[in-house]
Amino acid sequence: MKRYVSASFILTTIMLFSLVFAYPLEISVEPKEHVTDINHAVRFNLTIKNNRNVDDSFSIMVRGERLSWFMPGKFVQGVKKLSSESIDLVFYPTGPYEGTFEFQVFVKSTTVPDIIASENFYITIPYSFNMSNLTLQRDGTILTAEVELQSTKKKNINVIFELRDSNGNLIDWSPVYVTFAGKENISTTFVLSPYLLAGEYTVVAYVEGTDLRTAKSFYIEPVHNVVEIKEEKVSPLYKEVKITVRNDGNVLERNYTASYESSIDFMTGMLTKPQNCIVSGDVLRCTKVIDEIRPGEEKTITYRVDYWPTYMVYLVMALIVIGLIGFSFFKATSPKIKKKRVKRGEDTHTIILEIKNPFRKNLSNVIVRDWVSPLAKVIHEEIDAVKPIIRRSEAGTELIWKLGNIKPKEERILTYKIKTLIHGSLKMPKAYIRFTDEKGKRYKIYSKQIILE
Repeated sequence: MKRYVSASFILTTIMLFSLVFAYPLEISVEPKEHVTDINHAVRFNLTIKNNRNVDDSFSIMVRGERLSWFMPGKFVQGVKKLSSESIDLVFYPTGPYEGTFEFQVFVKSTTVPDIIASENFYITIPYSFNMSNLTLQRDGTILTAEVELQSTKKKNINVIFELRDSNGNLIDWSPVYVTFAGKENISTTFVLSPYLLAGEYTVVAYVEGTDLRTAKSFYIEPVHNVVEIKEEKVSPLYKEVKITVRNDGNVLERNYTASYESSIDFMTGMLTKPQNCIVSGDVLRCTKVIDEIRPGEEKTITYRVDYWPTYMVYLVMALIVIGLIGFSFFKATSPKIKKKRVKRGEDTHTIILEIKNPFRKNLSNVIVRDWVSPLAKVIHEEIDAVKPIIRRSEAGTELIWKLGNIKPKEERILTYKIKTLIHGSLKMPKAYIRFTDEKGKRYKIYSKQIILE
């Protein structure tokens, strides 16, 4: 008994799960396609299955390219719960149409609009004409495509010829309009580019507005032909070599190496546009690797051998020598200020400022300034020579001498004594001399720093 109860429970559970997970509405159309002639009625059987546990009614709507062929019947169909109903969809094709036409039926619940289903079906009207025997003939860059047409009636049609590559990309196309009855051969020509990449190509012919089509493939053999054209332009300062590399083949050339050789002599300078050049003996060998060159594409490489760098080296050397001489002369003839120190005791030092005017003209409005660290004290009572103006502040002591004019080759010596307030080394600031030359231009020249120890 328990075994029967368990089996009943399992069957009930399976049925409940089937009801829960079943789609609430299912439809089917039979047959999926009808092949018929014009002015002949065809019927499709539409089955509506209600998987819900309630009675429902469903609206029926048909869509399609030739909806005028549809002969409306029922627009609403009631279906009991967990059952199905079937109705006929009747079509009556008319008119001068041929080919396959698609239709779609939509069934929607009138109580729950979100419950909807659809199904596609087709009506095929056989063509009264056919297209076959596509042939291809290639003569150099001229490709001729020819196709045969057969018809039992007089037809006005437009045949489209397409040329496509192996990836299906359209390269060229040609329409041919023809009026014929019975059998007719039509053709068209394509002018192929001499740089068309090697590989497989396909010619497709189809009748516009129909699904009649035929195709045939052909193969273009690879041609490797890279041409180099060299041009030289020579001037007293440089020689420029221009190499034009052109791909006259139909293959994408990768890592192509172009090379050039030139003799080396004394006047050959550097290359302003180096292209992997090396010197071997008295020959300069240059190479350039081009990543890729497409058919019909040109790449230009320019080598330039400059003669002027040799002149430039000598010019730079001459300028350096002239500069050194000029700098030495300027240093020798410019006014100078030197700062020295003489240690007098453990913490007492004499500071000496030497001002020289070697060869230049008169210096006017000469002012000398020096500074003493706040860690040292000026002993102004022991200044025997020209006494300065002394200014004291928290930053230290400033000494100013107003010397007036200094003649050429004249020297002035200024001294003062200081006492350091700390033990160890003490860095003294730079002193400077400021003056005006005979043209009224003002200058300022500094001494070096000194360290008191």
